[in-house]
Amino acid sequence: MAKDDLLVLKALADESRLKIMDALLQEDLYVEALSEMLDLKPPTVSHHLKKLMKAGLVTSQKDQYYTVFQVNRELLNRRLLSFVSLQEDQQESQRMKLAAYEERVCSNFFKYGRLVRLPVQLKKRLIILSKIIESFDHGLIYTEKEVNEILLTYYEDYCTLRRDLVANKLLRRENNTYWREL
Repeated sequence: MAKDDLLVLKALADESRLKIMDALLQEDLYVEALSEMLDLKPPTVSHHLKKLMKAGLVTSQKDQYYTVFQVNRELLNRRLLSFVSLQEDQQESQRMKLAAYEERVCSNFFKYGRLVRLPVQLKKRLIILSKIIESFDHGLIYTEKEVNEILLTYYEDYCTLRRDLVANKLLRRENNTYWREL
């Protein structure tokens, strides 16, 4: 996160400053008007306005004897979009890390396409089961024999695999027929 983004977040992390921003979003105002509207002393309003100006959220201009403050709408819109973009970047990074972890788990438990052993840890077992369930097509209904044959290509204890797939709701079962849930 950029230093400027932190300034914006810090500036908005105060109830009085949020109230000032809300008032300025309605109309451009000067310190005394903000003070009256928000029931704050003028020096307090000035203090908060300085912080908002430092973050670039508020600008000012002279109008005769008064300094009128307004929201920097362009910057506010751009900042909010950058926070969303940053979040998407972080999510993509997390997805990539998760995919790499899942790949490591699969490489540790699969050798030449066959399962060497079932992981004891539930998190890793779910990764393995998710990989195995990809062998089942959506919308197809399988007999128990067909399910067993598919699972046998992965692991000798196909009963445990079948039971785990059903228990974890990856495979549904009804009257000795099975179908892929997800």
